[in-house]
Amino acid sequence: FIANGLVAHVLKKPCGKNTFSYEIRYRANGFDIRASSTNLQVAKAKFLEKTTPKEIEKYKVKEASRNRNEKYALHVLFNEWLSLKKGTILDKEIKRFETNFNNLPEELRYTPITEIRAVDLDSIMKDVQPRKYEELRTLFNGIFKYATATGVIQNNPVALIKFKRAERQNRECLSEDEIKAFLERIK
Repeated sequence: FIANGLVAHVLKKPCGKNTFSYEIRYRANGFDIRASSTNLQVAKAKFLEKTTPKEIEKYKVKEASRNRNEKYALHVLFNEWLSLKKGTILDKEIKRFETNFNNLPEELRYTPITEIRAVDLDSIMKDVQPRKYEELRTLFNGIFKYATATGVIQNNPVALIKFKRAERQNRECLSEDEIKAFLERIK
């Protein structure tokens, strides 16, 4: 399908029992344009409307931050730090670090570490539960200490964020007398 000088692909997908959905896509030259409908003529009309000179710039794909300074992106340094930690900490702890890191906003994970400020980290951590706060601060502190030690950055922004310890309840074991009394009550 060629419209307004653009060669687009038409995809026909089953939609329901006896109907089809048509999607017209153009993803080239920095554009990502999509139009769909259950009627091919309506989908073409929508696509033509989106490719007019006034509208087409809305569909220009913004340059992703992950392309900038990929070598020092947070996710790259996280992987380096984690590979350094493997073997020295439990697998359970490694999985927790990976889970917490993957739950961070994507734009932060792909941001160069030199552009991340304490304010950015604090804004993520302020709305989480106390235990999660501890885990995130430990994660960030480890990554940024690694980056400081390897010379990527000079100062650790996590040092400005106060460590808040979550309240814990210490539990005590039952004594032998208490266990016997407990078992007697159960009987």
